[in-house]
Amino acid sequence: MSKLYNKYILLKTNNSGKFYLFECGIFYIFIHEDAIFMSNLLNLKLSPLNSVVMKCGFPIKSANKYLKFLKNLNYDIEIVLADNHISPISWYDYDIMQNYEHIIYNFLSINIDELSISQAFDLLNNLQHDFKKVELGKKKYEEKK
Repeated sequence: MSKLYNKYILLKTNNSGKFYLFECGIFYIFIHEDAIFMSNLLNLKLSPLNSVVMKCGFPIKSANKYLKFLKNLNYDIEIVLADNHISPISWYDYDIMQNYEHIIYNFLSINIDELSISQAFDLLNNLQHDFKKVELGKKKYEEKK
């Protein structure tokens, strides 16, 4: 069997109630029993991972749509990132990471040499607001735990 399948079996053995979503290239995939269940729920096409195991998935760029839908249905999803197939992260941690990456991407796309003092001040003010918004959401989530 594949390393991915072995990791899936290990995770399911430790917590069979969770669904595990694996990062594979530019896709997120569910495998085996998770894939069969999620393909029906999300109307995703099942395809073979190997001769025994099925998979289904969606492009990473569509992740927020699918993950929000699953979160609203109270499914417990953990994401297993390709660079860290050792320990999965929760949907919430994934969302926080995406928010930070979005803020950083927007910041890096700015040509600082072309900003006026007023625009630079507004930029810093907006950055502070965006980071506070992410941190506030983080605190609210941790209080719910």
